[in-house]
Amino acid sequence: MHGPPGFAVDFIVEVLDPAERCWSWRARVLRVGVQLHLEHGVQDDRIGVRTWLRIRIRIRIRSPVWVVLAYAPVVQWSLTRLVDP
Repeated sequence: MHGPPGFAVDFIVEVLDPAERCWSWRARVLRVGVQLHLEHGVQDDRIGVRTWLRIRIRIRIRSPVWVVLAYAPVVQWSLTRLVDP
């Protein structure tokens, strides 16, 4: 996955459970040493559906914190697109 110039993320889907509507994947921000393990899911709610997200982060000491903070809006946007009609 490529973002702004010079910002690339390598990822692999590790688990996909269509019946439970959840999945997990690992993302590695290339060249900065940040690795994320993410678990996403979609659940029925009394007013529709809701999404959830769990993130485990592994960061090398030389990794900038802004990378993790910059990733949050991307995840939120992706989850919103999953449940939009």
